[in-house]
Amino acid sequence: MQKKIISDGIAQSYIKVHRNLDFLYSSIPRISRNQLNAELKNIYQQAKNVGIYFDQQAEIKIGEVIVKFLPLINFLQQQQKKVFVVEPSHIYLTELAEACKDVTLINTNKRLAEKIDLLLSMSVYPCGMTKEYSKLLPSQKIIDIRHLARNVGELWPNHASQTYIYLLSGLAGIKYFPVLPAELEITVKDLLSAKQKLHDTLMKKPKFFQDTYKKWKNSTNFIFNPGVGVTNKVHYQQLRQWHKNNFIELGKMLLDNYPGSNVFIYKRIESEAIADDIYKTLHKYFTGRTYIFMRHPFRQSINMPELIALMKDIINVAISPDTSFMHLSAAGNIPTIGIFGPTDVRQWGALSSDPKNVLLIENNSCNSKSVNADEAICLRYGCEKSCIDEISPQAIFNALPYFLKRNNDD
Repeated sequence: MQKKIISDGIAQSYIKVHRNLDFLYSSIPRISRNQLNAELKNIYQQAKNVGIYFDQQAEIKIGEVIVKFLPLINFLQQQQKKVFVVEPSHIYLTELAEACKDVTLINTNKRLAEKIDLLLSMSVYPCGMTKEYSKLLPSQKIIDIRHLARNVGELWPNHASQTYIYLLSGLAGIKYFPVLPAELEITVKDLLSAKQKLHDTLMKKPKFFQDTYKKWKNSTNFIFNPGVGVTNKVHYQQLRQWHKNNFIELGKMLLDNYPGSNVFIYKRIESEAIADDIYKTLHKYFTGRTYIFMRHPFRQSINMPELIALMKDIINVAISPDTSFMHLSAAGNIPTIGIFGPTDVRQWGALSSDPKNVLLIENNSCNSKSVNADEAICLRYGCEKSCIDEISPQAIFNALPYFLKRNNDD
């Protein structure tokens, strides 16, 4: 195929750029929601105080919490419903729920029925089989939306964030429309706490820390997330990972072309060696302008609102493959570039309450993509082609000026 120039001057075959969440707003539900019976609709429409429940058995990852949970909160609040998160058993869920505006965390107790009119269950097992909340609420006050959505599979629109939104819009009796994540309330307290933990863990010299942080505040800063989350499909995990040499080349281009800029490498447990290699190589050429952003003691002590606060304060652009870091950065309204290979932007594109903060670049040359990552053809048939690495560092670099200008103009 001959190379062609697309909208931002990225001269590369097969590369598609998504702006303003066009992938989300083009999602079209495939069938009507007439399967939803009148009784369920009435229960939902009458409820004013709505609880959301995940159980201990649910295997929830950060990315899934951000992509599915935050838009659900936003939708309920748009419906003028008071939102409660019931007995959150996951630290990610607790941290994000606490950061959402007008969301209350409650424990399962005998007064549960007094506080909520309706419980939306995301239990792994059907309601009544797990936990004691089924004893504390009348069965008609519980809607098992996880299984209801799965049993009516055609109700699922393209993007994962809309899994429950389309279902609940049917219960509400309103026209389906895509919903963005609830906006997170990141406070000055979060930032001060994060800075103190960064100082205590990484630097420990007050004057040095103050001078370094002041330098960061007055610079253009980029953060790389070179790792992807661990899955039980190791081969697929590797196919989602943009090669470390791409990050190294991109880092050199950024540091050469943006005077005084800095590059931070987000270091996670699963990708220690990769992060260290990128840091050492860039540090050799650009001493004092390359930093490891995350070390284990700091990672274990900082919570997600604090991490978002720190990045909002000093990071201009976050660059990451499709992983939880990308979703967290976008949800925090940090300008984010997501790099997509085998995973499908239509289902897993990053979401932000301000769509202008998201730019997604994908290689759409492969016809094997699936909205269900576990069923991707490249996984089932052991494809060795790394389509994500066909997205060159130059393609990311060429997108940056327009992306930065777009956010600076707002």
